[in-house]
Amino acid sequence: MKKIKFIMWTFAAVLTGLFFIIGTPALTQNKPASSPAVKPSPSPVNPIEESDKLTEKALSALSQGDSAAASTLLDKAINYNPKNEAAWLLKSRILIQAKKYDFAKGTLEKAVKLVPDSAPLWFNHGFVMGILGNSAEAIKSLDRSINLDNSYTIAHKYKGYALMKLFKFQEAIPCLQTALSQDPKDSRTRVFLGIALFEMGQEDEGIKNMKQAVSENPALKTEIPSSILQRAGIE
Repeated sequence: MKKIKFIMWTFAAVLTGLFFIIGTPALTQNKPASSPAVKPSPSPVNPIEESDKLTEKALSALSQGDSAAASTLLDKAINYNPKNEAAWLLKSRILIQAKKYDFAKGTLEKAVKLVPDSAPLWFNHGFVMGILGNSAEAIKSLDRSINLDNSYTIAHKYKGYALMKLFKFQEAIPCLQTALSQDPKDSRTRVFLGIALFEMGQEDEGIKNMKQAVSENPALKTEIPSSILQRAGIE
């Protein structure tokens, strides 16, 4: 394309040169009426590139604390490219941080239909469903996230939490163990693993994990049911 443009420019220059060489005498005789200047047509917009640019602007607006401007930019970005994963993630993040969970749910339901191979989008959907109290649907979405990216630690963790809300401690244990193996410093996951182990009769191992978690972060003591605290002798 550049070569073609260069050839066209060169040809135009040649024509211009010829005009001044052989056409100058005629300028003093019968000067033709000048034709109006034709403005070049604007270059067509690449929707994917434009969407990416708008997403970057939205991220900049978010970094400055302007979530309203960011949201408007993200809507435009999605209009240009409905499969812009980053734009959907940022939009859902804004809604989740604003605690607009019903709006976040609707947004994420659209997002996962358009970008079904996004582990983070499925995680966000599962997270929101859990917040809204639908643990069963949360687990389904978290499973989708894990199937897409088994190394996605946070999905394993929140699947474990969701299972515990349903009192499915046996199923929760491997999820929490996987999350902890990927992030051994996560004291919150460790305390919930301890609770699940304790509930399943593995009391010594449960107490060990709970005590370690509380020693690392004393605030986590409030996450342990009082009945377990007494039986475990955790102070």
